[in-house]
Amino acid sequence: MSALSTPRHDYTTIFDLDDPTEAKLWLNGKLDHGKRKRFAEVGLLTPTLAKILLERNPDNRNIRPRRIAEITNDILADRYEMNGESVIISIEGLLNDGQNRCHAVINADKPIETFFAFGVTRDSRTTIDQGTARSGADFLKMDGGSNCKAANSIARALWFYEHDIIHEGSIAPTRTEAVRYYWDHRAEIDAAISVTANSAFTKDVALTPVAAAYVILMRHNKKEAEKFFSALLTGADLKVGSPILILIHGAKTFTKKRVRSGEKIELIMRTYNSWRSGESRKQICRSYGEYPKLVK
Repeated sequence: MSALSTPRHDYTTIFDLDDPTEAKLWLNGKLDHGKRKRFAEVGLLTPTLAKILLERNPDNRNIRPRRIAEITNDILADRYEMNGESVIISIEGLLNDGQNRCHAVINADKPIETFFAFGVTRDSRTTIDQGTARSGADFLKMDGGSNCKAANSIARALWFYEHDIIHEGSIAPTRTEAVRYYWDHRAEIDAAISVTANSAFTKDVALTPVAAAYVILMRHNKKEAEKFFSALLTGADLKVGSPILILIHGAKTFTKKRVRSGEKIELIMRTYNSWRSGESRKQICRSYGEYPKLVK
């Protein structure tokens, strides 16, 4: 049986795509066929094949390190799934699309199953990626989630908290990770949105940090967290010097001072600790750029 007539999933029995020589033979056969007819088929993108394809990528767009890191993490965690997107090789034998996936496969040192498309012109690459990329919120909506934009943002905030990252940087959850985090903790996140969404405090601070802090504190001590948030969200029966009252007043300046989401979570947690310790305060708790250990 020739390589060109290989049935789906049987490609690894014909060529060892981890071997540079055989990977080039496989690719050359597909390119020859693509000169006669455009076609697409499932194949195995190995680190060896990915390197060969990147060598045939002389003038593509700049790589996207963050996107490569996302794909790499999904591959390593076995979350990467074949979704119909193709690695596209032009009739001239040049890589039209798929360079981020190729880099990710090399970084992970692990192959992925994907579609390959052959026989298109080099110029056709200018029509790739014309649509808007789907966000994590889009994925949640497609799967039947509720309050999708807020839910995705809260899931990301909790992921950062669990990884002890207070400011977003080069390390972040992939869209798949954030979506899966939400589904794994849907009841908690949906409850947090329901409880915190409509308060004046939340409007001053923003829903994501308030709801994320709600989940964190409810996990720590449900009884005390309910008392704390009842006071924080209503402002009722708070005496002068109450750390909660100080935070409520201070929150009105957060937007002007450009306090970031992770810092807002930190300040809510520090206020909780101050309240639980019975402190009387004149000023809002100070941010130290790290999440505090919570008082039992």
